[in-house]
Amino acid sequence: MYDRSIYDSKTPRVAHDCLIEIAQLARVGASSTDSALNLTNMNDAHCTLFDMIHRIALEGAELAED
Repeated sequence: MYDRSIYDSKTPRVAHDCLIEIAQLARVGASSTDSALNLTNMNDAHCTLFDMIHRIALEGAELAED
């Protein structure tokens, strides 16, 4: 089972929602690697990002099976 979002709503989620979120997170991840900023703890942030992508992908697979 997947974790509920802090933005959870009464609208039922579908697999398409998960795919859109994965695409958005990939865009954030890609843009963060193309930065001249000297951001601290970027490795930890990327691990969190990839963990979120993984959880959303599992949620999408679960929703697609229903």
